[in-house]
Amino acid sequence: MVFQSGDQMLRGLTTSVFSALAGETDISRLTAKTVIDMGQYAAGTAAALLPAGQNQIAWQELQNKLQTFNLFAHIDLEFDLNQKNVSLSQVVERVSRLGPYHSVWAIEGVGHFYAESGDTSARPINLKAEADTLPPSSLVPLHSGAGLSFAGRCLDAITYRHTDAQVRATLESFIAICDKNSHEAYVGAAYEALGLATRNLHPHLILDIDHHLAQIDEELVAYFWHGVGRGIYFAPTNFLPVGETSRGLLQQIQREAPYEFARVNTLSGLIWALVLVNIRNPEILEAFISDNLNELNPEIFTSALCSAALIWRDSSPEDKSLRALWKHRPSDARVAEFWHACVSAWGSRVNDRYADLKTAGLGCLFRHRSFSELFI
Repeated sequence: MVFQSGDQMLRGLTTSVFSALAGETDISRLTAKTVIDMGQYAAGTAAALLPAGQNQIAWQELQNKLQTFNLFAHIDLEFDLNQKNVSLSQVVERVSRLGPYHSVWAIEGVGHFYAESGDTSARPINLKAEADTLPPSSLVPLHSGAGLSFAGRCLDAITYRHTDAQVRATLESFIAICDKNSHEAYVGAAYEALGLATRNLHPHLILDIDHHLAQIDEELVAYFWHGVGRGIYFAPTNFLPVGETSRGLLQQIQREAPYEFARVNTLSGLIWALVLVNIRNPEILEAFISDNLNELNPEIFTSALCSAALIWRDSSPEDKSLRALWKHRPSDARVAEFWHACVSAWGSRVNDRYADLKTAGLGCLFRHRSFSELFI
């Protein structure tokens, strides 16, 4: 039954995800949520029924993707966030009860919802002013979610037959909104969202935005392409639970990122998202390594994984998934060698480095960082 309905389900999911991302009004958000709920259930059923192997892992990854997206996109339906006189800190407290994994994605959705429903001028949500009233673990996902709203609003203002001046003014407006409404330690999380929103909602603007950001600030280019990598991982067309999807991701980066600096940050963003979404299932990361072992750059992979691990430790300090990740041991000898060098060997260093990076500001981890920058 699962496999016979799979094609129809995935077609519906792709339509629903694109509609939810774009905020289209021709499809009920409750219907979209119901479709994705069904997809989660079907993917979970397939993962439970299939024997251990690549197909089972692919369905588990699909379930994880759908679950994280659903928590982000429909958190207002789950918690009735349209209530009046409910503060952001109160909502975060309620959502945090979902548990260490689910609450991270749900709080990202809260940040997006509050930014969307706030003032449409330059102050849709003021995380800079509210940071002291919020749990420290909520600040990264709140900034990331709010950044997606900032990016979406600004990008929607660019007409299809746009001019250079219009793109430049839009980017300057986006940067100003991020700076005005973000805590300086987390503003990188808001900047990076521009890449994800552009890649999955306005892909025709990618090269224009890259060009103008390079003239404004080269560091913003790094955040942008990191977000593009996250966008590639979350693209609905990459949700399909087949091994070819995993093997094609690196080729997709080569096609979409036009030069080396962009490719490094795009790959970092994709690995970063892969690790965080599947933090409870290290076998999914193992399968990705196995599929792409000959093409993966160990330094970029390790840096991205450590950055993601630092973010997870901050956003979900009670979760034990990182401990399981460091202890996981692949059965394949070549994969096990890569895993030991690029995953297991870094657990203690991540723990030792966390406090310093927390003080410096974790927003800097939303772009590729070299070993010297991460572990000075």
